[in-house]
Amino acid sequence: DARYMVGLDGSAVEVGPGILIRAEHTTVRGLVIRGFAGDAVRLDGGGFSRIEVNLLGGESPVDAAPANAGCGVLIVDSHDNVVGGTEPASRNEIVANGGHGVLLSGIDAVANSVLGNRIVANGLDGIALTAEVPLTARGPRVVANNDQSAPMLISATQSTGPDGASQGTLLEGKLQSL
Repeated sequence: DARYMVGLDGSAVEVGPGILIRAEHTTVRGLVIRGFAGDAVRLDGGGFSRIEVNLLGGESPVDAAPANAGCGVLIVDSHDNVVGGTEPASRNEIVANGGHGVLLSGIDAVANSVLGNRIVANGLDGIALTAEVPLTARGPRVVANNDQSAPMLISATQSTGPDGASQGTLLEGKLQSL
């Protein structure tokens, strides 16, 4: 079970995210971030950061603050970040935020991982990719994931072992052409 050590209540803050990170190699761990008019956590530039073992939005065991109006995690032009982790103890609870659970945006939002989190009941998609990058000196507009925010799900199959116990769910999908 996750252990949330510190709660940030943004209900008295009129604008902005709960935490804004512009540095590299930053870790956000063990927080309850709720009630902000913006995102719970925003990574803006930089990279190599970790967001793990947090409650971002949702019902809090610590207080009764409302969820965040923006995204649970917004990554803008930031690279090589990890949200959650491969171990269950690293997962975030990203629940009931007004925007996306996790939104990755911008031409430099590459090599990011969103792993093992519980992302439910957010106002928009659980995980979304977008790149609203205009024509610049870098060349033509480049759009993440071929301007498709999610793959098309083809099938979901539950696998079972010889004893009939569930061994997980296999999701298969493909990218659609636009």
